Amino acid sequence: VVDEVENLIKIYGIKQIDFADDNMTWSKERMAQICDLIVERGLKFEWFTPNGVRADTLDEELLGKMKQAGCKKIRVAPESGVQRVVTEIAKKNLELKKVEAAIVAAKKVGIKVGCFFVMGLIGETKADIEETIRYAYKLKSLGAESFVFSIAMPLYGTAFYEQAKAGE
Repeated sequence: VVDEVENLIKIYGIKQIDFADDNMTWSKERMAQICDLIVERGLKFEWFTPNGVRADTLDEELLGKMKQAGCKKIRVAPESGVQRVVTEIAKKNLELKKVEAAIVAAKKVGIKVGCFFVMGLIGETKADIEETIRYAYKLKSLGAESFVFSIAMPLYGTAFYEQAKAGE
């Protein structure tokens, strides 16, 4: 990865890169190693994670390395502000407290954070949606700077599509 980045900088003069890798921080060790190599090689560029990364893979140490390596903004996807919706409906193994901790740590090291939310999942209530909006305000108070709210779409081939088709 770092060799490719180095080539882009040296050959094309690239100054900014968007890493569209949803699993970029899945292995903290790999991400830390990438950041260390960027710093060791003196590569100067800004980078972002527009697709988002898992909040539960982030801590202050890793975020500090990311900042030092040129990271300016990350996105995380709590999906909902209601733990029940995240766990049981979205079937995402993520504790919302970890999202909060990641936002606080990112702010501390100087990385901006954006958040993704999905509304309208089958089984989600109006009260859940209202709580998600309140949760977004909480994340804003912790340091998150931007928010994207999407409407759930039952795309062909997904479990959500099959649920919608079955009228669940």
